[in-house]
Amino acid sequence: MKAKLFFIVTILLLSCSSQDDFTLAEGDSFIFGHFFGECAGEFCVETFKLTSDTLFEDTIDRYLNLENFNFVPLSIEQYDTAKSLTTKIPQQLLRRTSQTFGCPDCADQGGIIVLVNKSSLKKQYIIDLDKSAAPKYLHEFIDQVTYTINRLNEDFSKAELH
Repeated sequence: MKAKLFFIVTILLLSCSSQDDFTLAEGDSFIFGHFFGECAGEFCVETFKLTSDTLFEDTIDRYLNLENFNFVPLSIEQYDTAKSLTTKIPQQLLRRTSQTFGCPDCADQGGIIVLVNKSSLKKQYIIDLDKSAAPKYLHEFIDQVTYTINRLNEDFSKAELH
């Protein structure tokens, strides 16, 4: 009886512990970025690729680009800035099929792209920056993506000054 109870408890703990974690293994990637059409300057289109150990930036900076990238590696400090973003991905988002939320950049408010490439999970999302057009469970994630991109841009600005 004790062995059976131990087995059941072990199975329950194992099934709960890592199912909701979004971690990047070797070969996985999480691409995120923002885009603004009515904008001028370097930071209007920013796209980054996060892997298990490196952060990359896309140098093409093409508006609403979802497939053709030219990624270059960034510093370990910039990786450290972005790596926690994967812990902010809402599980409700990952359970959905690829889709667009709201009408990103239709009123010059911009949008966010999210591309998930994790073993058999390949999804893409385009999310309106106007949170009233996105489900409530995405609001904090929108803020986190925006915050991370802004922090990375601050890092770039500081590097240019030196």
